Amino acid sequence: MEIRQLHYFLVLCDQLNYTRAAQQLYLTRQALRQSIAALEREMGEPLFFNERNHLSLTERGQWLRHRAQPVVQSFDQLQEQIAVSMKPSGPVRLGISVALVPDYLPRLPFWLEQIQVLYPNLGLEIQLLPNDTVITGVEEGSLSMGLIMDLEPASYAAQKQVLRRDPLSLLAARDHPLAEYASLSLAQLDGQRLLMPGVRPEPFGPLLQAFQAAGCSPVLEVAPSFYEANYQVRRQGSLCVTRPEDGPRSSFSPTRDLLLPALPPICASFLWSRAASPAIAALVRHSLSENAVQLR
Repeated sequence: MEIRQLHYFLVLCDQLNYTRAAQQLYLTRQALRQSIAALEREMGEPLFFNERNHLSLTERGQWLRHRAQPVVQSFDQLQEQIAVSMKPSGPVRLGISVALVPDYLPRLPFWLEQIQVLYPNLGLEIQLLPNDTVITGVEEGSLSMGLIMDLEPASYAAQKQVLRRDPLSLLAARDHPLAEYASLSLAQLDGQRLLMPGVRPEPFGPLLQAFQAAGCSPVLEVAPSFYEANYQVRRQGSLCVTRPEDGPRSSFSPTRDLLLPALPPICASFLWSRAASPAIAALVRHSLSENAVQLR
């Protein structure tokens, strides 16, 4: 039994719905079900009744909930106290991908200011860098942690936690030839200029593999920042990898979102070096996870 399993269990107790709980935890329904099933096997009996997709706690589930809440709360508090009490030997460097701000996570600067006020002992140094540079920095140790844009299946020589999942889409100018479509097939992108937030294969490897499997060859270019990508979309006829904007775009907006429904979700992911302080990495990761919804 792990603290992580108990945390998942408590969220499901609150939501009593696998879909809502999985969304809150930024997990797939399958991953959450597997975690709960493993916990039930360890407990030796079911923790939830499921009647016509309506969940309720069993007597054993109520027993575990009552005892798990103070344990998880105490563990979270202990992690925070350890991190706050620590005085790192050097600066804790956090790299932020320029692909994420200001469009993908517009409230991220407010969270960064908050964590620096709450935990001044961390000595947190924030660097705004290209997506690939953040990944390389975390893997090689020049950065302690990083926040990047990638696709969910991507993996690295560093530890990773997905903070947000959103449908993969492309940003297009309204006068682009493909803008009349709400969603696109990969074949429609053959020969199109497509801006990506980096050139390393790992973050968007599943997308590149899908292009290869579909036999199409878009012209891939690096988008050095959101502002440059937005300019090239609007002025130079490019398409740019992104997430859909929250809610419908205004009819006066010069751009629109074109969904790529057959592909894995686009993510904001947190990376941390294996050499980073586990307590500090856990504190920042936990705070980001708790505030992931508010970051948009």
